[in-house]
Amino acid sequence: SSRVLWTLAVTQFFKPFLESVAVLLGAKPADWKKVTAQPDFLEQLRGFDKDNVARNKSRMNHIKPFLQSPESDPTFMSRIAFDACSLVRWLHGMFQYHEVVVIFEQEMAGVRFHQKEPRESKS
Repeated sequence: SSRVLWTLAVTQFFKPFLESVAVLLGAKPADWKKVTAQPDFLEQLRGFDKDNVARNKSRMNHIKPFLQSPESDPTFMSRIAFDACSLVRWLHGMFQYHEVVVIFEQEMAGVRFHQKEPRESKS
């Protein structure tokens, strides 16, 4: 029926984005249905430990291709589904936080390196 085809089309459209949410929450991409069906799904998003995941490069590398796709644009997504738009914004926010943490940690490593260098005495 046309309703079944519509459901399949919608599922295929949202699947990459829901897989990305599942990955950030620590699940396998294939478990996105289980993750989003949990009664405490929204609480998991609110209480999400962004500091630990920002340092988890494999999770961030998994969601990066989705975030670079045109479908991940919040404005585009808002025309399709408002709730999905909010989750896409959340994904973008977590990724941007990750990028800031990476830059900060690189800068701090440089500062620590320079602090350990012996200083030349002025004689």
